[in-house]
Amino acid sequence: MTTSSLQALLTLVQNPQWRRMLSDIQQAAEDSASAVYLVGGVLRDALLGLETTISDVDITVEGDAIALATVLAERWKGKVRSYPDFRTARVIPGIPLPGDMKEVDFASTRTERYPVPGGKPEVTPATIKEDLYRRDFTINGLALSLKALLTETSGSALMQHVQDTGQGMDDLNNRCVRIYHENSFHDDPTRLLRALRYRTLIDGTLSDDTRVALKARLAEGVFPAVNAQRFAQEFQKTIRAMPLSVFCQAWIDLGFVDYLPLFSRDLGAQVVRFADVLDKNILPARWKEQAFLCACYHWYAQQESALFASMTGTAKKQCRRWIQDVTNPIEHCTTASILAVVAAEGSLPLQGLPPGEYTDELEKRYQVYEQQERA
Repeated sequence: MTTSSLQALLTLVQNPQWRRMLSDIQQAAEDSASAVYLVGGVLRDALLGLETTISDVDITVEGDAIALATVLAERWKGKVRSYPDFRTARVIPGIPLPGDMKEVDFASTRTERYPVPGGKPEVTPATIKEDLYRRDFTINGLALSLKALLTETSGSALMQHVQDTGQGMDDLNNRCVRIYHENSFHDDPTRLLRALRYRTLIDGTLSDDTRVALKARLAEGVFPAVNAQRFAQEFQKTIRAMPLSVFCQAWIDLGFVDYLPLFSRDLGAQVVRFADVLDKNILPARWKEQAFLCACYHWYAQQESALFASMTGTAKKQCRRWIQDVTNPIEHCTTASILAVVAAEGSLPLQGLPPGEYTDELEKRYQVYEQQERA
C-alpha cells in the first residue's frame, strides 16, 4: 500500500455530485463547530486499492450527529431517521445521490459498553481516537478528515490526515484481520461472520489472537447471545461477498462447520466441490446462492438430530431458527422455477443428481424461466 492508494478518493471528489454532497456535509459541520470524518469500508478499500461500487458512506461526527443529519435532511429535501440511544442518524435525501447510494449514515464519536453479550451497547460521547478503538477490527479503525479530502491535492498529503489507532495501517499492509480485544466476539457475535468476510475481502489472514478468540467463541456457542434473525442477516452479507466455494472452504477452515451446522464436516469436501460447480455455472449469482442454500436445507434436514446433539434449550432453538432462516427454500427462492427444481429432485445433489447434472438441469430451467418472463 502506497500513498497513491488514496488517489481513487481524490479522483472521486472531482466528480461534481460527490463533491457537492461532501461539501454540504463539511459546511454543515463547520456551521456547528464539528469535525467530520470518512470511516468504514470506503476508506479501507481505497487504502487497499480495491475497486468497489460505493453504495453507502459512513460519516463519523465529533459533535452532534443527529443535529447535523437533521440540517442535511432539510438541505437535501429528504428525511432523517434518528436513534438517540446510539447517537446515530440516517439521511434519506430527496435529491439524487452519487453512484448507487440511497442514504448517508452519521454517527457521533462514542465508546461502547456491552452489559449483555450480543445485546445493545451503552454509548458514551468520546473523541475520534477513542471512537476508533470501539470498532470490530483494526483495519476498520481508520478515519480520514473530510476537510482534508476536500482540500488536499495529492495522495501523500492526504495520507497525513488518516487517523489510526496505531495498528490499522500496519494490518492493512500485512493483510491481517485483527480484533481490538479478547472480548470482541463476546460483545457482538456477528463479528465472527465479519472476520470470515474481511479475511476473504483483503485476501489475508486472521491474526493468531483473533483466530484463538474466534474458535473459543464458537465453542462456547453463539446462541442465544445473538438474535437468530440478526445473525442470518449478517450471514447473507457474508455468503454474497465471495464465490460459494471460497465461502464453504473458509467455513470449514475457520471451524464454523463444527459449531454452526450449515452442513457437517464429513460432507465438507463434497459441499466445496458442489459449490465450485455452481461458481463455474453461467447462472445468475442469485440463482446460484438459492440453489446452494436449498441444498444446505436438505443436508440440514437429513442430519438435524446429529447436528444438534450437543445443544440444548434456548441455544438449540435459536440455532435451529438461524439455520431455517438462511436455508429455507420458501424464504430464499423467489421464483417458482427454483422451487420446481427442489421439488423435482427431492433428494437434491450429492444424494440425487451429481452436481454437474444438477446445475445443468438448473440452467435449463432458468432458460425456460427467462423465456416465460420475456413472453
